[in-house]
Amino acid sequence: MKKRVAIAMSGGVDSSVAAALLLRQGYDVFGIFAKTWTPQPGDGTTCTTVADRRDALRVAAQLGIPLFTVDLEQDYRDQVVEPLFAGYAAGETPNPDVLCNRVVKFGGLWRFAQSQGAEFLATGHYARIEDSGNPKSQIPNPKLLRGIDSNKDQSYFLWDIPREVLPQVLFPIGNYQKDKVRQLAHEFALPVADKKDSQGICFLGQTNLVTFLEQRIKARPGMIRDWLTGCVLGRHQGIHNYTIGQRHGLGSLAITPESQPLYVVALEKKSATVWVGPAATLDHSQLVVYQLNWLIDLVPVDLTSFVDIRAQIRYRQPAVRVVFTGPSTLCFDKPVRAAAPGQSIVFYQGDRLLGGGVIESVDLGKQSSLDTPVSAIIEFEK
Repeated sequence: MKKRVAIAMSGGVDSSVAAALLLRQGYDVFGIFAKTWTPQPGDGTTCTTVADRRDALRVAAQLGIPLFTVDLEQDYRDQVVEPLFAGYAAGETPNPDVLCNRVVKFGGLWRFAQSQGAEFLATGHYARIEDSGNPKSQIPNPKLLRGIDSNKDQSYFLWDIPREVLPQVLFPIGNYQKDKVRQLAHEFALPVADKKDSQGICFLGQTNLVTFLEQRIKARPGMIRDWLTGCVLGRHQGIHNYTIGQRHGLGSLAITPESQPLYVVALEKKSATVWVGPAATLDHSQLVVYQLNWLIDLVPVDLTSFVDIRAQIRYRQPAVRVVFTGPSTLCFDKPVRAAAPGQSIVFYQGDRLLGGGVIESVDLGKQSSLDTPVSAIIEFEK
């Protein structure tokens, strides 16, 4: 009997090719489309749900597979969008795509897939699943690996999916380069073969973030201060308008009298202060992390025993060697730039994704001019 697979279809090229490949491999395939957002006038989003669903239906019809639409709008609002608002209001830099994968694709869609008898859930992510190769293992231990295409690899966004789901996950296009996926779309004569890749926030599309955030975050003006001297340089209309490492949006403050560029170094919720400083103040060697999620079977009780681990704090940024110095503290082999509370930090051994977590605080290496400990400057109210 054919194994039954649900493919999460977005109406894009990648998931459409993934569906076609599954059919070619002999699976019993059905598609599932997630309805997650109903755009409202002036909300800053360009959500294309209606058009994307139409494209997914066209692909499903051509492939001869059924397509189910699953309403996950409430889950998406409560568990993806609300944390996004809360994060920015706290001066953090949240990653909605990570939450989207956990809550929508490997959460709600997987539950629905199981209700329809699916043994596996497939997506169009550029990542790979490899069996542990240990036939004596009683617990499946698949490895989640980077995609072959280093420019499209999406493993960074998958660190928070439930560990128990991994044995039921398939990534059909993970072994292909993007240009090959496009070629396959034409070979399969898919109606979306020339459709542009989606951009922006997961399921929201290209979004005017300022407009979107202003729906829920009340503007709270505050001071812009120099991190090195404590001097007040100007005022702002809300810390949610800034992220760590940002330079644009500072106006005339972006350049010091010495012609030294200034960047956002820290955001303080309690006093609504935006701290700015030169590029060197963005380099961090030590971090505190929380919400760790491991995708491996045997996690050392003492994390300091981990060897040869590299960490990535931003999509498409090179991974840097790191060592754990405690249960939630770590140190980089060389400084990383613009690490920010709320960002995802993802751990690798070679191409294998071990797990990840969320940055809670960073070591800025000095105390502020207000004689307040650095940890308090960047410790946000939860």
